[in-house]
Amino acid sequence: MKLLLMTVTSTLLSINLIFGQDLPELPMKNDMVFYQFDHKLTNTKKCLSSYLDVQNTKFYQKLIAKNMELTSNKSKILSNQNYSCILTFSEMGLICIDTASTGSMHLTLPVEIKPTTPWNLGKKKVGGHYFTSAIEIIFSAKNQYTIKFKGFVYHATFSEGMTVKTEEISLEELYAGMKSNDSKSKSDIALIKDFDYFINQLDRIILETFSELVKVDEL
Repeated sequence: MKLLLMTVTSTLLSINLIFGQDLPELPMKNDMVFYQFDHKLTNTKKCLSSYLDVQNTKFYQKLIAKNMELTSNKSKILSNQNYSCILTFSEMGLICIDTASTGSMHLTLPVEIKPTTPWNLGKKKVGGHYFTSAIEIIFSAKNQYTIKFKGFVYHATFSEGMTVKTEEISLEELYAGMKSNDSKSKSDIALIKDFDYFINQLDRIILETFSELVKVDEL
């Protein structure tokens, strides 16, 4: 069973100046963009995996609230407020350790930020674009887990005459194309900075959600 976490999209626009001309370096593994975060908590009463039970609505309520706060861009770190994110996780069974929850991420991007692509989106009317990826949370112990984000794909929908086309490309190919340009565009820099920040912040809010629930249960 898939459990759905959604955010609302802010309609306010706050484009900041992009300082610096270099793209951020994304973490790679075997030539693929790959994020891995390892965490150990202090829980003794409950297995961390139990919080992903469909009956445990507190976990999802907290995570949804944190996700919405992230996309509202209160920190003003993102270059734009028109981001939204959907996360899904598979429901966990009764197994405490040596088990995993698989899921996905869908990160909708602002139409104002058009990256360098083989389809030259700068000259096209973009209807929407977004990143998708797989998520895996591996519970190696009662109080330990590893979360991985991998398999990133960039998708874009645009109009050509009366035809609407949808194209997709791996993040690795998109990123390589950006890096090959002698003159890095502000859109490319903004998008990659925002993307890298977003993945790191998704890890943060998932950890915070686990930690807050553990703190209460350990009283």
